[in-house]
This record gives sequence, C-alpha cells and structure tokens, in this order.
Amino acid sequence: MNVHKNARLTPRGRALMVSRILDQDWSVTAAAEAAGVSERTAHNGLLARRPFNVAAVALANKTARIAWVIMTQGGAYRAAT
Repeated sequence: MNVHKNARLTPRGRALMVSRILDQDWSVTAAAEAAGVSERTAHNGLLARRPFNVAAVALANKTARIAWVIMTQGGAYRAAT
C-alpha cells in the first residue's frame, strides 16, 4: 500500500492506535492524541478494524471500570489533565 509522505497514520500506525484502545485500555482521546489525529478519525479507525459490537463492548468496559472505582471509593470523578 502506498502512503503519501504527509499521511499522519500508516497502516501500522492505525493498528497500533486500535491496539492501544482495545488491548492497552487507552482512552480514544489519548490514543488519538498520541497518533496525532482527531477523535473522530480514531473512532473510524477502530470501527474499520473491529466489528461494531467488539468496539462498543470494549468502550463500555472501560466506562464500567471507571464507574466501579468511583462507586467503591466514594469519590468524585476527576478527568485526566
């Protein structure tokens, strides 16, 4: 596959971004920022490489873990800065 010199993501870069989201539990925002692309591009890349339900479950799993920690520790959510 030919990739032009100004492309932000190569096929390997897209695979790395999706791997960070699904396997390494990065947020979509953090993975997109690390790859130098928008969140929308990260979501599109995720859906291009994984079926919709797999992506939805992975993102819901991360949200559930955050909610569980907040409920068990009795604290307030603090967004990463």
